[in-house]
Amino acid sequence: LFCRKKLTTEDEDVLLYGRDTFLGDNVKVEPTAFRKLQFDDILFDSSHLAGVDPDTVMPTYWVAVCRENGLLEILSLPDFRLVYMVKKFPLGFKTLFDTDPIKLALEQDKPDNSYPSVRELMLVGLGVNKGRPHLLAFVDDELLVYEAFPFFGERFHDHLCLRFKRLTHQKLFQSGGLSSSLSFQTKLQSRGERRTSLSSSEFDTPFRRLHYFDNVSSYSGIFISGPYPYWCFMTHQGIHRFHPMQLDGRVLSFAPFHNINCEHGFIYLTDRHEMRIAQLPAYFSYDATCPAHKVNLKCTAHFVVYLLDSRTYAVTTSTKVACKKMVTLIGDEKQFEPMEHEDEHFIYPTNDQFKGELYIYHFIYV
Repeated sequence: LFCRKKLTTEDEDVLLYGRDTFLGDNVKVEPTAFRKLQFDDILFDSSHLAGVDPDTVMPTYWVAVCRENGLLEILSLPDFRLVYMVKKFPLGFKTLFDTDPIKLALEQDKPDNSYPSVRELMLVGLGVNKGRPHLLAFVDDELLVYEAFPFFGERFHDHLCLRFKRLTHQKLFQSGGLSSSLSFQTKLQSRGERRTSLSSSEFDTPFRRLHYFDNVSSYSGIFISGPYPYWCFMTHQGIHRFHPMQLDGRVLSFAPFHNINCEHGFIYLTDRHEMRIAQLPAYFSYDATCPAHKVNLKCTAHFVVYLLDSRTYAVTTSTKVACKKMVTLIGDEKQFEPMEHEDEHFIYPTNDQFKGELYIYHFIYV
């Protein structure tokens, strides 16, 4: 025979809530050390900045420099103190991590001049309150986009505790190569401008290509000028969207523009020496793979076909129509009898009424 032990009230509480509850004063409660909010947390934690007034955020200033030996350096301003260093930056690694400057000085590696040339570099904050730092660089004709994230593992003295992850995109940005450099040099000679000691590197990137903008039709991001201009939006959901702007071909320069006649617009210079002031259409949504504009057709669309010859869209639509006729079969014939004496609250059946429509899309220049 087995005797069952009777559980007391304390035993039942231990089973329900655990044994630590009844240790009482015997438990040594160790003081919890609350870590002070570090400067890096405020700088790189976008979730913390989401509910902070932009006027209360202390701005900081940094400068990013890429040297010929492939070293990427981030310096704090105004003291120009080295706070971050990356080796072999032009190779485009998936993750950029900090390097100890002391160990780097002790290394006796031979200088390698085979790295691709970094033509342009930009370090900018995107997102809410600009709390998501991004690093963009043009390495030859390839655009490298990195986003910073906090990393508290291995940290060097007086260095930033962060790393950079590379963002993937399938966009091509060609600078035109040698032909653009020669054309730029020819333009200078045709204008009669005299310049001494001109090197070939001065003609490689005659124009700035990365342009930061804020509040252009409520969007912020980077505009990439050149032969194939692109918009790089940071949407309200924190997603990167790349949209081409192939309306005027090559874009030489870009700047945000805002006044009473063109609110939150932009201004750009084309290759045909034309300066244009424009706005992004407000009825388009750019938080998608391609800009989308919703049009209420008041019907159901079934098929859409683009006709190349007429440059129109053939759309097959249908609408629900109340059926107020009843079909009666008499032999092989059909007779339609109207339903006229029904109650006013009677719900008639519905049928789909199909029709084909042609749509054409055209630009309206103002």
